[in-house]
Amino acid sequence: MRNRLFLAFLLGCLPMLAKAQTDTLIHSSQQLGEVVVTGTGTAHYLKDAPVQTEVITRSMLRNYSGRSISDILTALSPGFDISSSDMGGRITMGGLSNSYILILLNGRRLHGDLGGQNDLSLIDPLDIERIEIVRGASSSLYGSDAIAGVINVITRRKTKQIPLSIDNTTQVGAFGGLRQHNRLQLQLGQLHSDTKYSGARSDGWQNSTQEYYRNKLYENSTTKTESAFDNNRISQAFSYTPSAHWSIVADGMYYLKHIYHEPGLPRFRSYNLRYRDFSLGASAEYKQEGKFSLTLLADYSRHRYFYDYYDNYIDESFEHKIIDGKDTRVPKHTVYYPGSSSLESDQGQFNATLKTIIPFNEKHLFSAGVEYRLDDLYAPKRMVKAREANYTLSSYAQDEWNILPKLNLTAGARLVHHQAFGWHLTPKASLLYKRGDWRWRATYSWGFKTPTIKELYYFYERPIMSKVRLYIGNERLKPQRSQYASASVEYRHEGWQFSLTPSVNNVWDMIALVAVPIPPGYAGDEGNDYDGAMQYINMEQAFIGNLEFSATYTSPRGFALGASYSYTLAQAHLVDEESSKNAQKPITEVRNIDGTANHHANLFAKWGHTWGKYSLGVGIYGKGQTERYYKEYGNAPGFFLWKLSTDHTIALSGGWHLEATLGIDNLLNHVERHPYGYNFGTTSPGRTLFLSLSFGCKTGKKSQKTKGNK
Repeated sequence: MRNRLFLAFLLGCLPMLAKAQTDTLIHSSQQLGEVVVTGTGTAHYLKDAPVQTEVITRSMLRNYSGRSISDILTALSPGFDISSSDMGGRITMGGLSNSYILILLNGRRLHGDLGGQNDLSLIDPLDIERIEIVRGASSSLYGSDAIAGVINVITRRKTKQIPLSIDNTTQVGAFGGLRQHNRLQLQLGQLHSDTKYSGARSDGWQNSTQEYYRNKLYENSTTKTESAFDNNRISQAFSYTPSAHWSIVADGMYYLKHIYHEPGLPRFRSYNLRYRDFSLGASAEYKQEGKFSLTLLADYSRHRYFYDYYDNYIDESFEHKIIDGKDTRVPKHTVYYPGSSSLESDQGQFNATLKTIIPFNEKHLFSAGVEYRLDDLYAPKRMVKAREANYTLSSYAQDEWNILPKLNLTAGARLVHHQAFGWHLTPKASLLYKRGDWRWRATYSWGFKTPTIKELYYFYERPIMSKVRLYIGNERLKPQRSQYASASVEYRHEGWQFSLTPSVNNVWDMIALVAVPIPPGYAGDEGNDYDGAMQYINMEQAFIGNLEFSATYTSPRGFALGASYSYTLAQAHLVDEESSKNAQKPITEVRNIDGTANHHANLFAKWGHTWGKYSLGVGIYGKGQTERYYKEYGNAPGFFLWKLSTDHTIALSGGWHLEATLGIDNLLNHVERHPYGYNFGTTSPGRTLFLSLSFGCKTGKKSQKTKGNK
């Protein structure tokens, strides 16, 4: 019934769409005038950015109405693979996964690691202003973790010099899906306050009642394809501008998330998951236009992970004690009762940065900085030592040199000192040539990534697909190094835009999980025995080749069409120890990198128009990929999903506005029904409706300071 009512509503809109004199939904001039900062750390118009940067704009986000950052990236940008689980979202970008992708939130590192995967629910999709994506090694500017690229999520800007601004957005969907975003802004002279609350929940869903678990097929499984969850996030920021040159900001955030398990076959779990995060940050900037700027930033974030027990449970773990001068594992049994909790890990990270930007003259824009980072992990049940920590100290410098009016060379380098792995240098050079509506770019860079504390010392168990495996750190790991090269051509003219980018990324000593014999003396939380063990090791080398193409056309009458395609070849070389031992010489195995697919495609068609105070936008989006490769758990099937979205905006009197987005997700009702325990290409529950309502008010007039020289 709901489907028929909604389709009737859409059909009722079609006559208006056919006879309306349309405006432009996406203005080419706006795209060309978009300012980006991620590629060089300095502000540039998108069309003239020395480093190729992809932007997902606010208008695209509003019309698409994505339910998560994962949904947004896969639908609106080519070359992303994302698979979700209770332990977070696994992102693959250009053939490389989470740990090689640096995710920034307003230019600061996103901290929140769940079993080696990013907790992407820390990012509220309703609060995003735009997303900037830079592909390829960016270690010279951002340090470790940026071998595959950088994703910078920039939240909605503050409303300047308006005394009061209120916004509320509510998004509802199937299976009890609810997302809330509320914002209150106050301006008191030079002091600005920005308070945000966001929350989300879902009852989860189950695409199949069958589960293949520990070599047995179970009927009537209680395991959900997507688990029920709720999360809440509140943040507060104060900014103070005592003069035209100074800006001071202080902010804080608190985040709480629960994931709920269903008791029963086949896992008989006894606990739910709880994550508790907070962060504090401060920055001060002194800026003289046309001369220089100096910025000091510092932030501390903490991420804690708990088991909350709802049934009696005996935890079989081990203590490490020194007996007769030897490190000995001593069995330990802890009894948990309903209502009790156990801390599984506690991660902390402190960052401090001092940077400056100096325009020496019209030909040279120089930037430099020093950074300090401290990582700390406390996990008494999962490490030999209860606490491990390390620090990184680095400095970088970069010069943007306009050799000719149409030719720019941007070159820089970072010198890194890591507490455990010593000194390393990572240079980068990018070339931009402009001629009319054409842009040619080329980039060559080195990447560098140290093993994380978890990869070095942490051990944990995890049910993956049909097996329960033990995952073990490796103190003998070496840092990973990479060399990246890309070339691109871009054309923009009268609504037309296309780009073509081939790239290669060679990674040496790539860290990967490899099956190993189960060490003696380990017992598991989901049964006394493991089905196998995986350990982090350094591979010999990995090669990733990418080819990306995108094309869009924007009509002056309001239509926009676009398509993008990405081809990825991601292979790793690994010495096969058993075969090498038998052959008495090194035998190298070549295999695809886990979680990668060869082909990705995105399509969209949009239209928009304004009648007086009412604006309407209609868009249809498609995203798909071929089979996704996995070494241990079976490949995930390919898929192609379609989404229809309509957005409506009404400008009301008194500074109020109302926005509504209605749509149908997964139009063709594609659902994967195979037993849980095998990889899924998509966990979509099928065709669903969604609705998002947003209203807000901006009251008062801008202060005289913004209108004159007073």
